[in-house]
Amino acid sequence: MLLKEFLKEHNAFLEEQKKVQKLEGALATVNERLKEQDAKIERDQRRDREKSYRAASSPSPLTVQRVLEALKFWGAHACSVLATPKAFASCELFWGLNLTC
Repeated sequence: MLLKEFLKEHNAFLEEQKKVQKLEGALATVNERLKEQDAKIERDQRRDREKSYRAASSPSPLTVQRVLEALKFWGAHACSVLATPKAFASCELFWGLNLTC
């Protein structure tokens, strides 16, 4: 009788151990996927930061177009037409033009 109860408890214990091992395996899988997702999010954020930096550091197409049109139209007097600092920076940095007024 004691042996029967012991074996019954032992089998229940073994079943619990199997369940725990199965859950630990599932948890390891979930942790691995979380690490992959964290890495992907970090890559995406880094790419977005680089993209926004590039967008902020380059002149807008309208600014460049405005600068070029003003240079064509006004020639030497273009400085008085190009009143925004961004327009001057666009000319000096990206087109190599010296617009000191």
